Amino acid sequence: MKRVLILGEGYTGKVLKHQLSEKIAPSQIYSTNRNSSELAFDIQDKSTWKELPSDISHTFITFPLTNAELTKEFLESSSLGKIILIGTTSSFSLSYKNEVINENHPIDPSNERTSSENTVLNSGGCVVHAAGIYGPGRNPVNWVISGRVGPSAKYVNWIHVEDLAGSLIACAESQLKGERLIASDNQALQWSEICEKFAEKLNFEIKNLNYQSKRQSKQISHSSFEKINYKLKHPKFIEEAIKLYKQETT
Repeated sequence: MKRVLILGEGYTGKVLKHQLSEKIAPSQIYSTNRNSSELAFDIQDKSTWKELPSDISHTFITFPLTNAELTKEFLESSSLGKIILIGTTSSFSLSYKNEVINENHPIDPSNERTSSENTVLNSGGCVVHAAGIYGPGRNPVNWVISGRVGPSAKYVNWIHVEDLAGSLIACAESQLKGERLIASDNQALQWSEICEKFAEKLNFEIKNLNYQSKRQSKQISHSSFEKINYKLKHPKFIEEAIKLYKQETT
């Protein structure tokens, strides 16, 4: 990688930028957000497209692309190099509750992001579908303690933000083109198990005992990290989330 562009320096983008700065000169890393006074970008505002730097070797897009025609026009009018787009695991089509999915699973054609993702793939880019992202400042332990979530039979899948950023970089550095990958720790857990472990280890009472998730339950089992030769830094969600909570509350 030589000159890198991050479109959307949000939660994941900031971590991605930090990790990239350990590989290439910070002066060769460009990042945007809608409110930036230095490099503002909004894909809906075509006047901001021309402000992007040229001769980019790799572009990371961290926000959803929902307009296929606009996405196609943007990619064709810009010099973005190899594109890595963060997708959602909700793009995969589920046939039944708690179905096990991987990166070769059928895509839901009704999902508004699917067509735009296909445009990226057709350009030679890759889509990395992220499981539930957690990390500093975004810890599910706090969600359970506050009652935002509670025990249920729904399966959830996770990826630490540092591992998501690391896998995005590994994908960019790989020879892969036009492929869908999944970023997950490969451990599907039920909310009931998660809540029980958190409450036991941190000694609190669970509030939302009648919690029901509106999202479909699925289990992720994949081999994406083998394709890009990436090894997880945070492989055990429950232990990592508890450790993070203790660090942030002491």
